Amino acid sequence: HPSQISLCLYWLPKPPNPTLPPLPVDVKLPTYANLHFEGASLRDCVMAGSSQTNIEAAKQALQAALGEPNVAVLSVHCGSFHALISGPTDQVQRAQLKQSA
Repeated sequence: HPSQISLCLYWLPKPPNPTLPPLPVDVKLPTYANLHFEGASLRDCVMAGSSQTNIEAAKQALQAALGEPNVAVLSVHCGSFHALISGPTDQVQRAQLKQSA
């Protein structure tokens, strides 16, 4: 250890916390929902994800079955068939109602 140490402290003012810029009032964020479907077999679910063509066909079929053109199918999980969807709030809510019927 050095024989002489300066113990002076200089307290500087704390800088302000960075913030995000304000958002416009009319911003509409997408809504997400996790849909669960009974009756789909593991084999069918795996086949739906076996190629890029099958994945796109499954997404389009699910979108058509839900009847909501602006709802995007983000992911599908096999076991029992789970689909994560995103879109405008009203369309996601209608898709949830249709799925539960």
